[in-house]
Amino acid sequence: MDLERTMTFIVEQQAKFEADIAKINVSLTSLNETAKSHNEAIRGLVESSRVQGIQAERNSEAIRDLVEVSRLQSERVDRLDQGLAQMAEAESRLTRAQEETDRRLADFVAQVSRYLAGGNGRKRRPGAPGTK
Repeated sequence: MDLERTMTFIVEQQAKFEADIAKINVSLTSLNETAKSHNEAIRGLVESSRVQGIQAERNSEAIRDLVEVSRLQSERVDRLDQGLAQMAEAESRLTRAQEETDRRLADFVAQVSRYLAGGNGRKRRPGAPGTK
């Protein structure tokens, strides 16, 4: 009887082990499927990261280009400002010269008018050319 109980115990244990192993196999299969799904997701993330890295490099390159364009534009604006300042100075000199020319012309016209009017300090002789 002892042998029969031992054999029954061994058979029950063997059946329990088989059931446990079957459960473990189901769990392993599920874990393998989960790992496979995770691996695919990781590959997708790695690819996405690679694409983002490429895009980040392109963005950095574009930013460098924009900074260079901005620098060039700033230099052009500086040169334009210098040119405008030079033009303003030249215009100021020209205005002063024009005012001086206008003043001198007015003086000349006044002198000629006085001369023609006989107001140059000399009296005209009757019968002299230019008299009536």
